[in-house]
Amino acid sequence: MSDSLRDQLQTSLGAAYIIERELDGGGMSRVFVAEETRFHRRVVIKVLSPELAAGLSAERFEREIALAAGLQQANVVPVITAGEVGGLPWYTMPYVDGESLRARLAGDSSAPIPTGEAVHVLRDVAKALAYAHARGIVHRDIKPENVLLSGGTAVVTDFGIAKALAASKTHAPGGTLTSIGMSLGTPAYMAPEQVVGDDVDHRADVYAWGVMAYEMLAGRHPFAGKTGAQQLIAAHIAEIPAPLDARRLGVPDALACLVMRCLEKQAVQRPASATELLASLDDVRTGEQNAVLRGSPRTRLVAAVAVGLVILGGAAALVARVRTDRPADAPTIAVLPFENHGPAEHALFAEGLTDAVTGKLVGVSGLTVIERGSVTAYRATTKTHSEIGAELGVAYLLKGVVRWAQDGAGQWRAQVTPTLVRTRDGVAQWAGDPVIVTPTDPFTAQAEIAARVVSAIGVTIGARERASLAKAPTKNAEAYELYVRARTLFRDPARRVAGSADMVEAARLLERATQIDPSFAVAFALLARVEYELTVTDPTATRRYESALRSALALDPELAEAHFARAEYLWFRVSRFTESAAAFARASTLKPGDAEFLSQYAAVQVVTGETSGGFADFERTIVLDPRDPTANSRVAFFCWHFRRFDDAARHAERMLAIARDDWAGHGFLVQIALARGDTAAARIALTNAERGTGHGNANAGLFWMLPLSLTGSRDPSAGGIQIPALTAGTDSLLHYTVLGAWARETGQRDRARPWFDSALAVARAPRYALASRRIHMSGLAGLQAIALAGTGRVAEARRAIAIADSIERTTALPNEPNIAAAQDYLAYALLLLGDRDAAIAKLERLLALPSGRTPAMLRTMWPYASLRGDARFQRLAEAGR
Repeated sequence: MSDSLRDQLQTSLGAAYIIERELDGGGMSRVFVAEETRFHRRVVIKVLSPELAAGLSAERFEREIALAAGLQQANVVPVITAGEVGGLPWYTMPYVDGESLRARLAGDSSAPIPTGEAVHVLRDVAKALAYAHARGIVHRDIKPENVLLSGGTAVVTDFGIAKALAASKTHAPGGTLTSIGMSLGTPAYMAPEQVVGDDVDHRADVYAWGVMAYEMLAGRHPFAGKTGAQQLIAAHIAEIPAPLDARRLGVPDALACLVMRCLEKQAVQRPASATELLASLDDVRTGEQNAVLRGSPRTRLVAAVAVGLVILGGAAALVARVRTDRPADAPTIAVLPFENHGPAEHALFAEGLTDAVTGKLVGVSGLTVIERGSVTAYRATTKTHSEIGAELGVAYLLKGVVRWAQDGAGQWRAQVTPTLVRTRDGVAQWAGDPVIVTPTDPFTAQAEIAARVVSAIGVTIGARERASLAKAPTKNAEAYELYVRARTLFRDPARRVAGSADMVEAARLLERATQIDPSFAVAFALLARVEYELTVTDPTATRRYESALRSALALDPELAEAHFARAEYLWFRVSRFTESAAAFARASTLKPGDAEFLSQYAAVQVVTGETSGGFADFERTIVLDPRDPTANSRVAFFCWHFRRFDDAARHAERMLAIARDDWAGHGFLVQIALARGDTAAARIALTNAERGTGHGNANAGLFWMLPLSLTGSRDPSAGGIQIPALTAGTDSLLHYTVLGAWARETGQRDRARPWFDSALAVARAPRYALASRRIHMSGLAGLQAIALAGTGRVAEARRAIAIADSIERTTALPNEPNIAAAQDYLAYALLLLGDRDAAIAKLERLLALPSGRTPAMLRTMWPYASLRGDARFQRLAEAGR
């Protein structure tokens, strides 16, 4: 743009305007301040750059600007008039006497803006967006430079310009509507769909609003470490910013959750409208008035779970109300396995008593109780109380010794001696008198011990909790013994296998227990969960599941275990996700200290789009179950899936600290290194895994991502990385499919066919049946498509691909891991079928989803080696470099 533009503009304007000066920072236009002589008012004149003006019809642009001039709202800076100078369109707006939000952010060394001030500004911007969106106008370039602060009000400039540009674009060579949208937008604030050139709607503005809100509240851009447009664009597409409340403490959870929802990669997962933003900000303002409820980290965690759970309706409010009852500084306690000083056949009683006392204490809102899975490792431990307390993060330990004696009639009686130990100094704060347990009443001891502990710690409880402590699950000792035996089978991961003899035995024990005592509600609930497991291999189990669940809920409508049993079935068997989510919320609300319930509820929140609350609850499960590698594995997986690689690595390291030979922990570290493009770190992690575990225990999914570049050859054995051996009894569709694909890609096609055939044979098992359209079948359909394509069954492979695509189209779960995994598998299946373009389209979809995959991984993943010369694939794989 020439230096004579100002003179040309002044000549074009004539006496109507007198240009005073030029403003800096116009971006893709030059900006002048002028006086409108007729009304003696100042205006801003913006002249479009040649890049934006190329291929525009100035006449049509002026007509479209007239429509933008119709926007008249207190938070919108309106367009006044428009014209053309030297072939460059221009338009005028009122001059706002104040500073831009960008200047406000920079004026305090980029420190976060006070929350109250930020909410006020964000509310004004949301008002402007809601007004414009209702009239069909999307801004496309919301950023701090376009928000002006004047007289305590925030106003937004340049509304309607994107619409005017798009409408006035001609078919000049090189001009497209996509290029207009890209050139107008600012990479630091573009929604993912905008940066890839897809059609955008008002939710692109919602995303930009979220980026701006994050920057105001955290004092830094969500992708502050990125430099240059390409890195920012790649981050918008593939990276998940750190949670806002991790960047700045004290941000109201409702606000933090709202901002993180706005930053979701998929438009459908964001708030549906600017009107919803305003409604959510109203909740923030209301929440701030209740400083007592908001003051503690525990309460902030609760709010993060409750805010925005649209899918749960009224359940969200219930969650917030119940969970805020547990104060942030609630005493923490672990119940160590009670010692059985008696005949070995009575060990089950000691174990059952430990569980029962733990269950009683979990129901006390003023206590945080460690999950049994993290405590059982301390059975017969030689560690000191202080060491155990440090490892579990608890202030108190409850110990118990069970001694046995026979009365004159030969009946065994138990004498239980409980002790409460303070971990900071190992002092026994309370040593209770022995509690006698008779054969006909094993329940009084549970209630009495739990009540004494609560009293000794000094926790205040209400009438409802006091009644819950005293309530016996059943009045029949024989029924209770059967229940404890069944629960022991059910809680053992090695025995809790669908269709196993152990699950059949557990069902038999519970059937007998409920026949002895038809009022035994918790036994009916456990029976429902056992029958749910059996439905995988026994269709008749569905009827028994439904009967047991009806009985449990009829006996106790507020039984958390029954609501959890209902939620499991609704989610995993019949795909009624909305009802299931509400049931998971209800179970977690009724029993907030249960790590299993909370973990599943966290996963449900995350896959249904409530990521902020879900990850907060995931972290809470680790507090409740700190020594369980499975709990850390689940959190690590979801962190990896959402590209929260630092958090994923932290939990993987925790897994390995607990169990150094845990292949999954090493596997996560390999995947994280590959995601970051750090092949050296991946090689180290793989070497550590080989030393600790051997390939026989490998997760086949890791080998799917293991790049051949680590071996330095297309022969995996050349670098010491062998095709993983299968352990006895392996019948995994994933294992067989990956082995077949690996053999095929390394030139061993004679070995590939048997592996693929084995995969298809396993796929005929009921749990892999494709007749169901449940969401978790999409990834399985993708694996079958690979095996079918690899064995030349082209038509069947395409049917499997169509099934997976259909599942994705009909799902209501935007963050479901299997949907992302399916894109990976389907891409490779399509490559085997020779359809490169469709394969690359699947990979583009993969990077747009929460998946744990990054462009760096595509550059090294062996299934896509054949694509490395494709220009479209290269652009995808090189994004962010």
